[in-house]
Amino acid sequence: MTTPEPKLVPPGSPWWHALQFTDRTLRPGVNALVALRGELLDAALAQRDPAIARMRLAWWREESARIAQTQARHPVGVALAALDSEARPEAEYLEEMIEGAEMDLEGQQPADEGQLMLYLHRSSGVLHELIAQVCGVSDPASERSVRRYAQRLGQGLRLAEIGRDLFADARSGRCYLPQVWLDAHGVTLRDIEAGQATDGIRALTRTAARRAGELVAEAAGHLPVEERPRQRTGLVLLALYKPLVARLERTGTPLSEPPAQRGFGSLFTAWNAARRAQGKRL
Repeated sequence: MTTPEPKLVPPGSPWWHALQFTDRTLRPGVNALVALRGELLDAALAQRDPAIARMRLAWWREESARIAQTQARHPVGVALAALDSEARPEAEYLEEMIEGAEMDLEGQQPADEGQLMLYLHRSSGVLHELIAQVCGVSDPASERSVRRYAQRLGQGLRLAEIGRDLFADARSGRCYLPQVWLDAHGVTLRDIEAGQATDGIRALTRTAARRAGELVAEAAGHLPVEERPRQRTGLVLLALYKPLVARLERTGTPLSEPPAQRGFGSLFTAWNAARRAQGKRL
């Protein structure tokens, strides 16, 4: 069966590289999950009419139930429903992904870090947990640790994207960083909308970058060494996002460029991360 090509995954992007270095036997499942992420984002953010966006997300809520029953209709849903029962996403996990897309649609700013973490979990942590589920574990005793790794990885990568896209999101009327962080650095939403890297904006961006770095470091600490070969999709993403996190923390300036490196540099970083995940060195 042909797996649908994911939306919002341009060639040369970190996700594109991660998919290229995913084990070929696991790639259809991972590809389908990334495609689902693209469909939900497209449903939530590509529509000018919020009512249409809500209707599309409501349809995906129905489709998630059909996936669990192996009666899916959409090509992405059919691909997910075709996975083995151990890899097939449960309906409650798909529901959380849809709730994350609904949070994107509503665009409500988190009040505090707790609300931020909930958004990060739904918008990215669940996706990575499901990817880890598709990739599987070599030792069943490691499953809980692998799930914790995946949750924290997804949260950290999404927070890095938020720091990078701070100005771009503001132009779309969204701010994903919690109000308590803005207050702590004397920043207002109007300051962010202005798109100028003031001292307060730099301090705010560095706060986001440091927290993202803490999350991905925590993720790496949860992953048992023996599970790294199977989980190399996430490890390739981690390697590609590390330069972004470091740059945001160093400069405090939101970016307009794609994350991490581009061109040959990204390919080499991804290749090296995949080799290291399999216990190989240069």
